Amino acid sequence: MKKSPYQQQQSLEEKSLNRMLAMRNLLIIGEIAATMIFVLWQGEMPNITALVLLWATMIAWNALTYLKAHKKVASHNNEALLQISFDISAFTLFLYFTGGATNPLGWYYLVPIMISATLLPKRHTLAIAVACILFYLLLFKYYVPLPGFGMDEHAHHAMPKSVEIDSAFSLHIFGMWFGFAVSALLVAWFVVDLAQALRERDENLALARQQAMKDQQLVAMATLATGAAHELGTPLGTMMLVSEHLDEEYPKEEYPELNDAIKTLNEQILRCKEALSLISTAAGESHLEGGTVCAAGPYLDQVINNWQKQRKVSGLIYESQSARLTARILADLTVTQAITNILNNAADASPGYVEVKIEADASGVLISVLDKGSGFPEDFCYKLGEELISSKEHGLGIGLLLTHATIHRIGGQIKCFNDEKSGVSCTQVRLPFITGSASKTDVR
Repeated sequence: MKKSPYQQQQSLEEKSLNRMLAMRNLLIIGEIAATMIFVLWQGEMPNITALVLLWATMIAWNALTYLKAHKKVASHNNEALLQISFDISAFTLFLYFTGGATNPLGWYYLVPIMISATLLPKRHTLAIAVACILFYLLLFKYYVPLPGFGMDEHAHHAMPKSVEIDSAFSLHIFGMWFGFAVSALLVAWFVVDLAQALRERDENLALARQQAMKDQQLVAMATLATGAAHELGTPLGTMMLVSEHLDEEYPKEEYPELNDAIKTLNEQILRCKEALSLISTAAGESHLEGGTVCAAGPYLDQVINNWQKQRKVSGLIYESQSARLTARILADLTVTQAITNILNNAADASPGYVEVKIEADASGVLISVLDKGSGFPEDFCYKLGEELISSKEHGLGIGLLLTHATIHRIGGQIKCFNDEKSGVSCTQVRLPFITGSASKTDVR
């Protein structure tokens, strides 16, 4: 089952926390191993009490991170920044108790900077890089020397040769810091842009794949619809001939009731033939006629009045918009059918009450179709346009999928929601206004 954007975001956060958890575990193991190697090599012990307390704190923080990642403990929006900041602080303390800038493990400062470049915005990454550079610089002066090591010990030698060694050693340490500072700033400035470009590329590829799948689905549906139109055309033609024959055989003067029923049957057959013609037109078998740029108010009045004549909904609430709404929209047969599908769904859900509200702003017209049916499922709006869904018990969802595709094709929007206060369900369609000097024609 496809995950919602919220679920995808939660999954991404969980994976990020798991990765930082694993890297911190490796850091703890590496620090312990480096300390043990030093003890075996030198035979002297650094400030082991402080280091044990530091490692215990890191392990406790790892336990909290594990809970957040696996037990669904709520975390704030800057969780990655908090985790990286903790790693930098803990590593700085480790260097402080193990020789400061003389510790050859200072290169590890680059790791949290690179992690930040892939997860956080540029301003956060730059702040972390500057903090690492300053911490590294402070460790030149403030640190606990390792037994037998440290730049301060070289200063006690009186021989000129020792002074030269001390100067060379200091220059080497400064060169390490300078190289680190340049590398950190380059990572913070350029890698963030590269990571952002890769994320945007992946998002665009995902959207393109999603759109291709939707287009493929719509093409398959259009092909099936065209085949169904051909298959239904012959029986409908036969029914029309039989109906006309019955109309002649049972004249209205002698059989008024039967003749009225035959006329109703003729009207319904013609309606079916018009619907099949529209399916063939939308599928691309014939030239799409009736496309136009027209005034929104008269167009909506015409669509809703025609629909009212077909459905004869007694509880329709609608106020004419012809005089009020004169801005122009793009309308064709597919848009008309899309609005009709929404009205039909509302009438099917609530035969005694269908209300249509029209609002407009500077960019477009908002059509709200309200009904008092059973309402939409919780995830209905998210799945709308992505898959075949229907709020009706035996609905297939084909009409709603095509409606969504049609509205989005002309730059519009559609959404469905339940209004808990009023107890009604609402389907909203936004159609954008057309600017420019397009000609105005009638909608067919």
